[in-house]
Amino acid sequence: MSSVLDKPHVRNRITDDDWKVGATSTAATQRQMLVGYVTSVRRYTFPFLRGQLVVESEGSLPPWFKETVSALEEVGEIPENWNSYGAKQVSRTSILAAIELLLYVMDDETPVPAIVPTNRGTVILEWHTRGIDLEVEVLAHGRVHVAFEAARAGTEWEAEIGSDLTRLVDCIQLLSNSEQA
Repeated sequence: MSSVLDKPHVRNRITDDDWKVGATSTAATQRQMLVGYVTSVRRYTFPFLRGQLVVESEGSLPPWFKETVSALEEVGEIPENWNSYGAKQVSRTSILAAIELLLYVMDDETPVPAIVPTNRGTVILEWHTRGIDLEVEVLAHGRVHVAFEAARAGTEWEAEIGSDLTRLVDCIQLLSNSEQA
């Protein structure tokens, strides 16, 4: 068996400074990115509120999606004065903002939220499961009111939040990954 050192035509191209045994590795030393990587985007079209809802996704839709969108559509069909006290009909803006918010903050393991209309024409997304209570009122695009309580952890807070959804994402992840049933 011959080595690189036995082949003068190869050895002449490699200097001792170039050849450092400790400098070899099969692992990248820096985080690598796929530049120009193209994924296939699927387009899903659903009948929705006397029109169509079109969603584009790089994969399949999450398990909670169809059931949640169906419940949002039902809430959107409730007429004005549905509570006999002058309640407004839930606005399309609130419903579409809720769908966009859910696609951003939820993952595949997140339980399906209950969908609750308000008399102000907005929608509330609620989870009361796994020892966690989370209520998210979608006020408008980019504005939500969140009430969160994790009794076992002793955590409770309530706030209106805008574009920084970090606290809400943290709550959703806790709810999604909670071992409490």
